Amino acid sequence: MLLCCSTVLNSLIFVKGRQHQKQIVFCECESDVVTLLKMSLWPNSAKRPVVAFHLKLMELAEALVLECQVSLQKFCDMLDMINKSSLLPKWVNLYYFFSISFGVLHAKAHEQ
Repeated sequence: MLLCCSTVLNSLIFVKGRQHQKQIVFCECESDVVTLLKMSLWPNSAKRPVVAFHLKLMELAEALVLECQVSLQKFCDMLDMINKSSLLPKWVNLYYFFSISFGVLHAKAHEQ
């Protein structure tokens, strides 16, 4: 293990709306956001993220919200519904973390 890599975090990763626990090693030499983005993940916060979403899921949400006027709540409800048959436990409220992450992503996209 590299000396700069010191923080290990058990994060929840959402791919296709399913929750997965994954251990991620963050290095002090780069921000947590950069580390997650290199993995095609969008963090729920810039500092000490505990949840991350796959960028493809974020892109799908953005298209449905902006082009089809689907609310984030309904998008999250749909993900819960299609994953209901999963035997995986549900660890967090998808809508709570997704709405925060989506708002930040949307704001960043319009800054440019």
